[in-house]
Amino acid sequence: METNSKNPIPFEAVHPGSILKEELKSRGIRQKDFAEKIAMQPTHFSALLNGKRNISIDIATKLEAALDIPASFWMSLQNRYELDKKEITKRNTQPETFTVTIPAHDHNLFRDLIRRMGWACAF
Repeated sequence: METNSKNPIPFEAVHPGSILKEELKSRGIRQKDFAEKIAMQPTHFSALLNGKRNISIDIATKLEAALDIPASFWMSLQNRYELDKKEITKRNTQPETFTVTIPAHDHNLFRDLIRRMGWACAF
């Protein structure tokens, strides 16, 4: 599978909530206190931190005001997360292919192995 070296597909997509969680931790801010500061229900905020809710423009704007980190940064993280999830799903559903050269006298043996493994093969 070809990948663009400038934008490789990660093994796992990173939700912006996990980055926000680390930011709050590094600043010593309690999650419940921060949820109140940005006028968000603590349960909804917890869901965001745990990757079960996305960052909307409204939330990104509130984060910018509270943390002095641009809303565009948070939206960029959210967009990257969505794109990475899509690419990971695409990568994981496409079968990998490879080419091998087999001596003519081993073709039947190789066909039998392929059939047993359930692989697809084109000769």
